[in-house]
Amino acid sequence: MAIDLPELSAKLCSLHGTHRSQYVAEATSEIIQSITAMLRQTPSKKCSDRHGLLLPKGIPSEVVYDISELCAPFVDNEEIKPLVDALLQCNIGAVLPESNKTGLSPAFVHSISDKGIELSYASKVALWTKDISAFEHYVIATVRSVTHCDRRCSDSDVEEVLTRSHLVQACCQHSQLFHHIRDLLKSDLVASRGAEAVVNIIKMFHKLFRQELTSSSSQQLVPLSTYCYYPTHLHPLLQLMTATACDPDQLWVHIDRLMNTVSGSLQLRTVDVWLVLIEFDQWRDGDDQRLRLAVNSACDLT
Repeated sequence: MAIDLPELSAKLCSLHGTHRSQYVAEATSEIIQSITAMLRQTPSKKCSDRHGLLLPKGIPSEVVYDISELCAPFVDNEEIKPLVDALLQCNIGAVLPESNKTGLSPAFVHSISDKGIELSYASKVALWTKDISAFEHYVIATVRSVTHCDRRCSDSDVEEVLTRSHLVQACCQHSQLFHHIRDLLKSDLVASRGAEAVVNIIKMFHKLFRQELTSSSSQQLVPLSTYCYYPTHLHPLLQLMTATACDPDQLWVHIDRLMNTVSGSLQLRTVDVWLVLIEFDQWRDGDDQRLRLAVNSACDLT
């Protein structure tokens, strides 16, 4: 793929010029549009566009890396916003032999996060699925906007933050994102020893997640189930908690059995049960003192 990187670099640098001629502006716009169009194409076989750019199936990882590296300092410039979106959403092909350039440049990803660039939903999800560290950074910032607020956030405040973040929709579409955010929230839960603000955001996230899952499932031939996102040993517990009339006695009998039969350390089993009870709004501090003591012990050991 023949791209004149020095020329692209010069054109990007010219964006910050204070006295750009119309010719420079048009030339810069043309090359940005050309590369943006190239990135947005996913041809089934090799071909060339009118500028002579070779278009293989999927954009080679090294090419995406080099272009994103050049764009890193300029991601907040409105003139290259289409190029930023195209880089995030392009179909990245195979890594070239003996190359360590695997997709988006770290400098590009960090620049988007550090400068708080507002991305479209499609670009957000594309970034998160390509770079899990960017997803983690976004989740942590979103959670802290609620848990480290100067005032107590109401349920409607938490719902608004989560809705605006698009995290719920993304996790419904990509199970790996759901598992990752669940691990991050679990860590916060243990580290804060079950702080009210953390418990509230976990409950609201999963309430919205189940609503979104139900809405998405109604539009699919094979409906999605909450069970798909949880390990099989928790399925009987989920079934009890989602029953129309949840029997508290039966629930706690099952929890006691689960704590004693599932493999793994008692600490991990305790935190897993604690988290799923909060997620389905079934956790009450006074419900079972043995579990409460086990939770305190698990937090002390972490």
